[in-house]
Amino acid sequence: MKDGYKNESELNKSGRKKRKKNLVTKKKIYSLNINIKLKIVYSDNINLLSVASENVFNRNEHIVEEQIVSLPVTLKEKLATWSIKYAIPRAVVTDLLHILHNDNESLPLDSRTLLNTPRTLSITLMKPGKFLYIGLEKCLRNIIQQVQNPPDILYIDLFVDGAPIYKDSYENGQIWPILFRVKNLNSAIFPICIFGGSSKPESFNEFLRPFVEEFISIHDDFQVKNSRYKIKIYNLILDTPARSSVLGIVGHTGYNSCPKCHAYGRRVENRTVLLETDSPLRTDHEF
Repeated sequence: MKDGYKNESELNKSGRKKRKKNLVTKKKIYSLNINIKLKIVYSDNINLLSVASENVFNRNEHIVEEQIVSLPVTLKEKLATWSIKYAIPRAVVTDLLHILHNDNESLPLDSRTLLNTPRTLSITLMKPGKFLYIGLEKCLRNIIQQVQNPPDILYIDLFVDGAPIYKDSYENGQIWPILFRVKNLNSAIFPICIFGGSSKPESFNEFLRPFVEEFISIHDDFQVKNSRYKIKIYNLILDTPARSSVLGIVGHTGYNSCPKCHAYGRRVENRTVLLETDSPLRTDHEF
């Protein structure tokens, strides 16, 4: 019996050591995973992404019916669209290009050339993780070039939210993108920037600043070839926690959490409730 207890104790210690080693290993590859995820999300060929992406918006309000999105015409464009749509491995695409190149010398020999994959990405440090800025102008320029007779004013919907990177509960990695679509062109959804880290961005001012500065610089006079456009934000789509972080206001569980008025909440059954209905409204200065 004593030997049995001793063996059981040794097994427990061995199990704890293995679990600790596993956790250490996962922590070591954590930053690498974030870096990889940031890289695979981004592709410079926005034209092909828009064709391959599924449009999750089915509503037709404010849609310009006359707009016609150009489809891939050349063999190169068709191959690129096919490889993205069905997630064909890069090595397979490269082998196929070598086979087809004998009969069509205009085709590139490498999948990276076919897809215009950027050789380097400008990933910067942002507490507590890393940040990749893709840019609004680059995406808009590619969208407009696919459309015949685009309108003079482009209305965009912005979406900001966080999502867990890992399914396991003991991993706390998050990814925070800023996404957009051109509402009156019913475009696909594209990323403007992506943050990945152990939690949400420490400073949302730092997270939003590149987009805000770029939007201010192009929103009133955005030029593509010989045409000029204006850009306006139509919707800012946020859930409640993301709204408080992006707007820099009290979270939804706080006593002063109403963004519209000065109602003061109280705790009722472990919940914050706002019972006042005639509180003075907040002004722009007080918001």
